[in-house]
Amino acid sequence: MKRNITYVLFLIVLVGFVVLFVFLLKGDEVSVKASFSPAEEAAYIDDVNVWLDKRQATQDIQNTPKEKSRSKKYWDKMRVITQGQLKNIEFFGKVIDQHGDPVAHVEVSYDAESGYLAEGDGHQKTQTNAQGVFTISGVSGAGLSVYKMLKPGYQFDINHVKNFDNYQRFPNSNVWSEYSELDKAYIFHGWKVERYAKLVTRDGGYLFVPNDKIYSVDLTKGSGKNKHEGANKGSFNVSFVRSDESWQLTLVAPNGGFIETEDVYMNTAPDSGYQESILLSGPYDKKKLVIRKKYYLKSQQGEYARIAMEIRPYFKKKSFIKLNYAVNIGGTKSLVSVLSK
Repeated sequence: MKRNITYVLFLIVLVGFVVLFVFLLKGDEVSVKASFSPAEEAAYIDDVNVWLDKRQATQDIQNTPKEKSRSKKYWDKMRVITQGQLKNIEFFGKVIDQHGDPVAHVEVSYDAESGYLAEGDGHQKTQTNAQGVFTISGVSGAGLSVYKMLKPGYQFDINHVKNFDNYQRFPNSNVWSEYSELDKAYIFHGWKVERYAKLVTRDGGYLFVPNDKIYSVDLTKGSGKNKHEGANKGSFNVSFVRSDESWQLTLVAPNGGFIETEDVYMNTAPDSGYQESILLSGPYDKKKLVIRKKYYLKSQQGEYARIAMEIRPYFKKKSFIKLNYAVNIGGTKSLVSVLSK
């Protein structure tokens, strides 16, 4: 009788330990649904990142049965989420030139992107038809990136927004489902090069003493030979002045001028509208102050150029301008090099 009582007590204690162990495991258990909403996906990925940080900081608990069970549940759920992020892509795009005309036979490269743990169908190519339209279908991904377009005689800018999500991930997201029909095709802009020219193209940095001294810059000369003190016969003149409170930059192109622009394709200089001098100014900023500008230039020699400037008024004890430019030494307004044909 005494032995039976002892056996029963042993079974009770054993069952108690089993129940407690299961309870502890279930306390950290993460349920795995078949699918999740975008909001649930984002919240869960944040939760996983927090868990990983804590796990990394406590290496000693990583191999415990409790942590192994929790780890498996997390990654099982993450796989469900990432597989759910892969969607079938149906997308229409249309390529037009600067005149609004469709561009046929453009080679289009795109990427059906992978998710967090799931792989999309990756890099693919297609081509526009006679109406300038291309279709992406029969592939799946968590995102879509159109990253390159090629056709001889044309230029294509892919630096602007060409990424598409499968849902409204951010307020300014492009969602590919909005372009899943032919009459709603996303419009890509290209530039048909109608005239090529012989250009001098260079980039380089120039230091200026900021005491209102005038320097001239000659865009047709090689590096080290194109900046001179004084307003001589260079392409344009530069003068900086600054204090601990403010700065001022003056650009002058005698008998010519500048036109500020945001043009994507600076391929043809305008006929008119040039301003002989440009005055830029601003307050001192303790942070690294950088001003970026783009200009068409008509030099005092009558040469046309396109210039991208990166201006740093406070560069140690001096002021600094980085130039990236192309100048037509033939006197025409075309700013597309024959080398890019």
